[in-house]
Amino acid sequence: MRSTLALALLPELLAARAVGNVRRSVECGFGVAANPGDTCDSFATNWGISVDQLKTLNPGLDCDNFGSQDTYCIVGTVTPDAPGESSTTTSTTSSSSTSTTTTSTTTTSTTSKATSSAAQPAPTSNTPSPTQPGIADNCDKYHKVVSGDGCGAIEAQYGISNDQFSQWNPNIDSQCSNLWVDYYVCVGV
Repeated sequence: MRSTLALALLPELLAARAVGNVRRSVECGFGVAANPGDTCDSFATNWGISVDQLKTLNPGLDCDNFGSQDTYCIVGTVTPDAPGESSTTTSTTSSSSTSTTTTSTTTTSTTSKATSSAAQPAPTSNTPSPTQPGIADNCDKYHKVVSGDGCGAIEAQYGISNDQFSQWNPNIDSQCSNLWVDYYVCVGV
């Protein structure tokens, strides 16, 4: 009985495997833990990305079970299978008196690119790259974050107040725990 059931399910399993082969891979460049009460919507908005971008960077993300104890990728590289890659699966199953042949062909051509467009200034000749998400559109003075930097030290270095720094870099949390090393923050407008 078990072997008959396994043979009957084989075409579906092989077809599912073929579909699974088109899954993309994600190399996460920066992940961050969600805060209690965060939803997919609020988390994505706070980080200057769309929910679709959040889902692209976190394959299998279930927004109904978004957890504050989990870490989510917000900056990364999405690598789809090669365009035009084709997967063909052929299987044969049989039971006591019938024989079924199932042929499944899956052809995919997928191009994905994770980008963040919310509240980031358009690059100009004097805008360095990369910039922390959400910096002021009219920013004209930047600081490249290095290991060990804190908001207070950056503010003191440039003679700006905490209110100014927070206004020009709204995605930096009040504890200054999400400065990204090697990214630029705004220190003047």
